[in-house]
Amino acid sequence: MTTFRGFTSRSRTRKDRVIGRTLVVIGIIWRLAVAAYGIGVFLQLILAHGLSSWWTITLHTTVLLVCLRLSDVGRRISRHGRRYLTPVIHSVADMSDDPFVLYLRPFAADADGASMAQQPEVPWPPVGFITSGRTLEEQLGRLLREFGVLITVGQPGEQLPYAGAHRTYLPLNDWQDTVRELMLRARLVVLVAGPGPGTIWEYTEAIRLLPPCRLLLAVYHGPEIYEAFRQLSATAFRQQQGELSSQLGTSGLPPALPDYPKPTESGTRDYALKGVVHFDSEWGSHFIRFDPTKGGVMRSRAATSRAVRQALRPALKAIRLDGETS
Repeated sequence: MTTFRGFTSRSRTRKDRVIGRTLVVIGIIWRLAVAAYGIGVFLQLILAHGLSSWWTITLHTTVLLVCLRLSDVGRRISRHGRRYLTPVIHSVADMSDDPFVLYLRPFAADADGASMAQQPEVPWPPVGFITSGRTLEEQLGRLLREFGVLITVGQPGEQLPYAGAHRTYLPLNDWQDTVRELMLRARLVVLVAGPGPGTIWEYTEAIRLLPPCRLLLAVYHGPEIYEAFRQLSATAFRQQQGELSSQLGTSGLPPALPDYPKPTESGTRDYALKGVVHFDSEWGSHFIRFDPTKGGVMRSRAATSRAVRQALRPALKAIRLDGETS
């Protein structure tokens, strides 16, 4: 058993810890070896042949592309190893009062959360060798770590959790009360927008229970799924209008969710996380789109992180202010 910022957590077994750490190390060594080999061969070719003809340019590009693909194998090995190291919260009742971020999503969104930063489309400069191997869920946890540990409800029956948030597991027939309790205790709730009935219930409960600045909607998909979520949630709110009116002191219907904004250019490779929706003090909603056309495909991991943080600044500022006054 280990304690992380007040959370009593456990790795699955000692064997799992050994497997996980071994795979992480193998992945790192693999990437370093491939990067050293690829850059060495590239420089050797440059010195020997230069860029004097189309075939030398093609040869250099091919070498880098092959090495980038091999480097990606190392990222995947390390990611798989971190799955063995994902902490599991033994019991929600044992959690301390330390702040945490509750991450709620349809289980189908786990594949999106497990995706890693994409390799660049252009192999020069060879920034793909240092592309982050963290999953989207791990990056989300780092982005929001000032508000606490990222925790989520694991998919029932899964043998190996995804790398990222701490997992806790709930019975299939008795999960709503626990999720409601976690919402009330969480410093921030991040809900992945989706049309499933469980997600719609979680969204309406979050609106009913939380102040606006403690809820963020994460949008992984395109306009079709987002629009389905928007319509189904509006229907759910109309069905609960009387109850919400007494609690929110309004008509019971929060302002409609905003339209799905498009990137400034079409045909550009997009982020896995398209954007987030945050709410002001009157439940006015605002869609922050992470635009992949700004900055180009070759920008560094640090530059991408700064761009996302800049986009999220209004939402994060409201969350901080809420924490200071609560």
